[in-house]
Amino acid sequence: MSHSHSSRPAYLRVVTQEPRPAPEEAWPPLPVMVPLLHPDEGITPNQEALITMLARRARQGDQAANQLLWRAFEARLEPAVGGCARTLQQHTWPQRDGRPWGQEDLRQEAFLVFSDLTATWAGAESYAAYITAHFAWRLRMAARRLGPQRTAAQHAEPPALPAMCREMLDGEYRALLDAIAARLSPADTMVLDLYVREGRELGDIAHQLGVPQRTITRRWQRICRVAHEVLSPPDPTT
Repeated sequence: MSHSHSSRPAYLRVVTQEPRPAPEEAWPPLPVMVPLLHPDEGITPNQEALITMLARRARQGDQAANQLLWRAFEARLEPAVGGCARTLQQHTWPQRDGRPWGQEDLRQEAFLVFSDLTATWAGAESYAAYITAHFAWRLRMAARRLGPQRTAAQHAEPPALPAMCREMLDGEYRALLDAIAARLSPADTMVLDLYVREGRELGDIAHQLGVPQRTITRRWQRICRVAHEVLSPPDPTT
């Protein structure tokens, strides 16, 4: 005889567990060689498929896959590393201990930034497009954070968004705007789009949205604080 109701108490419901990443022994063998991606050449569909597989394994903790992925992208990201090195020299930004940045120091930091970006890749977009767009500005921000600590004025407002992004290329700037927009409410995202992408003034935005200008000003200040958080994530040692 069937029963329409289970005798199990309500607080003992069966909960389906989240799927876990495949254990290392279940992963197929890694390739012996990977293509070395040139900065001025496109990526073929076969290369994209291999890169995506390596990125997914690296995101799940496969360190060997992460090393192969870095080897594939190292030449492609070299212009960004060289550009960061020139910026550090021009602005005379030393390391936190006062020593000047060396090429090997910066290359080690570049690998850490690359690994962090891979670990936080969502997996939906192209990995190659994601790492190319985010790597350069994240490396510069990491180098700045590892420089001498500056005493900030108490309760000081963060700098405006354009002032934080003077050295960014167009692709890097668009990637940063997408990263900022992902943390904003729909109302603040609209202000960001109108002000940055369309070049509207805050007064015009307030008039278009039918709200007081002080409301738009507060929203813009909040956007700038979010941008500051994106560009200067908290020190994990604190």
